[in-house]
Amino acid sequence: LRLVAVLKAILEGEKAAVMKRDRHLPLSFHRRQEELKFSLGLQRLQHRVREIQALRDSPAALTGTPRPFSTASLQLKTAEAKPPESELPTLILEAVKELEAAKQQVLKRIQIWKRQQQLAGNGAVFEENLAPLQKR
Repeated sequence: LRLVAVLKAILEGEKAAVMKRDRHLPLSFHRRQEELKFSLGLQRLQHRVREIQALRDSPAALTGTPRPFSTASLQLKTAEAKPPESELPTLILEAVKELEAAKQQVLKRIQIWKRQQQLAGNGAVFEENLAPLQKR
């Protein structure tokens, strides 16, 4: 955890230095940053779903139903932690929160795209690649 804190502090310092040097970053930088935030949120959501599935499947594994090796290792980790019954609702709530955040990001991006389309109809330059929006 200390290593993560040190790396985070270094990255925050670098970010502050870049923002101080280049007050107005190009629009492509902001788009890329938004895409990275979205993909990170999506990865977190997928991780939560896998955790929920592992916890949901773990009682079946305890009754003697054969499971793959990876589930057995997850089963040992969850057995050392809190009981799965109390952890499952918390994980579901976290997953729902992350899903709502992802939904808000997608809706925000769609609204921005619609506004850009409207401005392009009025003669503004529209040079955006639609691939990231279509991936969402």
